[in-house]
Amino acid sequence: MLYLLLAAIWFGLPGAIADLTPPLAFKLFPRLSRPLDFKKKYRGKRILGWEKTLSWVVTGLIFSHLTFVFQTFYVVETPNTIFADINPNILTLPWHYGLSVGLGALVFDIVKSFFKRQRGIKPGKLWYPYDQMSWIVGVVVVQSLFFNIGLAYVTITFISGLILHLIVELFNRFIKADRSIL
Repeated sequence: MLYLLLAAIWFGLPGAIADLTPPLAFKLFPRLSRPLDFKKKYRGKRILGWEKTLSWVVTGLIFSHLTFVFQTFYVVETPNTIFADINPNILTLPWHYGLSVGLGALVFDIVKSFFKRQRGIKPGKLWYPYDQMSWIVGVVVVQSLFFNIGLAYVTITFISGLILHLIVELFNRFIKADRSIL
């Protein structure tokens, strides 16, 4: 069970990082802060909202890829670590794994945002449990393209992802970020 937990965290980390980078997006790439929905509406409501921007996608993809690169170098430099024994070995995954997992997390978050806007939920307001699960679904779907995953792995991935999301929300509340916890 511990092995599955470590694998879920290790292989899901690029997607989690992609999902956590929006606050950096506006600061790193302010010129790319153009809404993905071009401020268009569907049924009288914004398609995605103001926070889904090109800078958000670019930042998420950059950081998900850098996370994967860091993980790869970590395993190369410390081959006796437990992460070197997780199957599949991270060194056997293609160079674009981090980008792909990050893109999966972001695409599923975008799809969730569409439905969130259509339900009348404003950007930044939590929509439980979909806000917590959308990026995890994206990560698991993309991971299934790279290696075999079983029900136990998917379950552990969801549990660890939900715990990570709760920790981030607690941290946001602690630093007085403008979000409610649930």
